[in-house]
Amino acid sequence: MTILNILKDYPIAQKALKHIILTNTANNAPYHNLNHLLTVTRHAYEGLRFDNYYGGMIEEVLVACLFHDYNHSQGKLPDSENVRVAKEGMVDFLNSLESNPLDTDFMEHLIDATEYPYKIPSDKLCPYQKTIRDADLCQIYEYDWLKQNIFGLSLEMGIPVVDLLPGQMKFL
Repeated sequence: MTILNILKDYPIAQKALKHIILTNTANNAPYHNLNHLLTVTRHAYEGLRFDNYYGGMIEEVLVACLFHDYNHSQGKLPDSENVRVAKEGMVDFLNSLESNPLDTDFMEHLIDATEYPYKIPSDKLCPYQKTIRDADLCQIYEYDWLKQNIFGLSLEMGIPVVDLLPGQMKFL
């Protein structure tokens, strides 16, 4: 399923994608780029459908996925700062809307679940937080995972691939 098919029924998520395309400073980053944001969004949507969470807070999950690495520093700052910046960007976007029926606090908690190293233990995550965290890992299932995950992260972090691999094993 394409991202456009997924977002067709979610007008705020559509606006979020347009906003991100126009303003995200990391859209062309080696790893934390627009492709990664879309991949996480697609996998989260599929996970929610598969696990029968479809409905309820789906637009909140989609928007949080789209923003979870918004304006990522590409290794220049700790991930706690990347998460803060992503949440701030999402809140600014939501505040710019004429009407925002979405639960902003809930969406911020979703993005919190993606901070690495993980601050929230897996057994303390709600099902939606588990979904976004799992979807964040799903980049490894993409056809270009080696290029984007390993070489992209290596470039962003300024770490040789051989030194990056042990950390990736821990992440996975």
